[in-house]
Amino acid sequence: MRKIRGFLLFEVLLSVSILSIVAVFVIRSFSVSLRAAKVSQKYTQAVFLLEELIWGLEQMSDRDKKVFFDEHQGVFAPIYPGTEWREEFSWEINLEDLVDSEGESLALSEVEFKVKWPSRAGSREVKMITYLKNEG
Repeated sequence: MRKIRGFLLFEVLLSVSILSIVAVFVIRSFSVSLRAAKVSQKYTQAVFLLEELIWGLEQMSDRDKKVFFDEHQGVFAPIYPGTEWREEFSWEINLEDLVDSEGESLALSEVEFKVKWPSRAGSREVKMITYLKNEG
């Protein structure tokens, strides 16, 4: 008679254990990748909103800029249906007139733009500093 060869119970349990461990690592890597993609998406949206804020500032008249800089902070509003995600981002502007070593005005202002949003790890932000020529 021919002897039928098969797998021992121990071999089956060992192979299932190894596959389970590998599956845990693969699933964990997908989870980490998904989380990193979400963080990247938030940073991309924040940079987009920061750019929008700066370009909007360039389009303003000098009188509107004065009113704008007096506000110092705010929240982005949805501009059309489907952009409700903008509400979780806030903006902040700090304006500082520059002076030389003798205390005289340089006719320049340092403007710091920040876009902030909440996350699991606390508040995150993107900021940019630029300089504007003071009129008058």
